[in-house]
Amino acid sequence: MRPLAGLRIVVTIPPYAWFGGVDFNFATEMSEELRTLGAEVFDLDLYGFIAGNELGMEQAVAALKTFDPDVAISLPNAGYALLARTPRGQNVFRDVLEIPTIMLWDHGLLQFPSLVLSPLPDGPEFSADGSIERLRAAIDHPLYVHYSPDRGHITELDRLGVISRDKVHFYLQPAYPNYVRHGYRVGNRGIHSLSESDSLDADGDMIAESHGRIFISQESFGDRYRALERQSKHPGQFADERDVKNAVFRDTPG
Repeated sequence: MRPLAGLRIVVTIPPYAWFGGVDFNFATEMSEELRTLGAEVFDLDLYGFIAGNELGMEQAVAALKTFDPDVAISLPNAGYALLARTPRGQNVFRDVLEIPTIMLWDHGLLQFPSLVLSPLPDGPEFSADGSIERLRAAIDHPLYVHYSPDRGHITELDRLGVISRDKVHFYLQPAYPNYVRHGYRVGNRGIHSLSESDSLDADGDMIAESHGRIFISQESFGDRYRALERQSKHPGQFADERDVKNAVFRDTPG
């Protein structure tokens, strides 16, 4: 079945290095799921917007207008749509394309203020008035379709006067297939638990060192996952969890 056939969707793709590559992996895999369901998908790389590359932003907006999407989905969570702003401060989806944008909250109560009010003051004595109004202006808009798996976040943002709880749809968040696959790829030694002393080889695909942590490239895990999946009797599943760990860490000491 291809229930999304004929639908044109633009999705956000975070910078590769952010959050150890996890959000990039999640967004690209969720984008592929939309294609599997039949949608035509435009992957909007946010790096140019975040870096302030005006030419890159201009070209991206022009390409989006040509693509003419029906809807936007902020992947892997709602915060990334807020980063797609032009040099004039316009949101690409809301103000330029004027299309509905699906906002899947992650840690909205903490994430939205850090994005909208940045840079944050060094202390309470440096705080400025108008924070609630700025937050409301940023996220409370008829074109934003909000979904949150956390009723506490919904209640608190409603209490603060940022957005009415009636405008946020609660949903019971399942374990998305891409999250499950990511868990299989990293096994029991999640990428955030790797220290510099672990000396991982990963077929020579060791990548950036950051804040005392070493991260394995998406390509290493992705290639090994796909190779194992091709051998599986049931694509997308694994017959034996040990096979997954062996495939992912076959060159990993310990």
